[in-house]
Amino acid sequence: MRIDWQTTLARYPRIKNGLQGLFFLLITPLLIFSSYWTQLSISQDAVSQHATSQHGSQSLPTQKVNSKQLTLQLDHNNHYVGKGSINGLGIHFLIDTGASQVAISSTIANQLDLVYGEAQLVTTASGDLLVYPTVLNNLFIGNIHLRDVPAYINHQFADNEVLVGMNVLKTLDWHKKNQQLTLIQIGNEHASISPYLSTFRYCAHCLPDA
Repeated sequence: MRIDWQTTLARYPRIKNGLQGLFFLLITPLLIFSSYWTQLSISQDAVSQHATSQHGSQSLPTQKVNSKQLTLQLDHNNHYVGKGSINGLGIHFLIDTGASQVAISSTIANQLDLVYGEAQLVTTASGDLLVYPTVLNNLFIGNIHLRDVPAYINHQFADNEVLVGMNVLKTLDWHKKNQQLTLIQIGNEHASISPYLSTFRYCAHCLPDA
């Protein structure tokens, strides 16, 4: 038996209205979900495009660290030597891990018109020495720059002698391998390393005899 739905619904309007209500009841959640999903997809695409425009193809920005590196080769005298400068004056330096501080000759100190501090007696492998503390405003060892570096003036040094000691090395990352010494500076090159700069005292009568 074939049912004529058009005639039946025309004859019984309550059935027609009930079916229409059921249809809207079922279709409405589907329409709401579809609209929400579309908006969500648009929002995700917008976020993705913004991230790409800000950072390129990387998901996170890469943090860059300021780093300067110097590698010295062991010479025929078993020393690590290199070129640098003190307050703009070109020097040749020698790395001395047995020295507590930078030490320079009185010739260099006088060329740079450095201030002599009160004389101090220090003990070294060669015996006791009389030295004069000073401060180097700018010290370059290769391309590594340090400021306000405490140093000793040693008038027994040769004219152009400069030793770089542990007060500098302890501010750097350094290691020895295959007869090479590598020094690495990471961070702020303009930071002062002087522990006593504010209490440094000038001593006119401590100047050594010329």
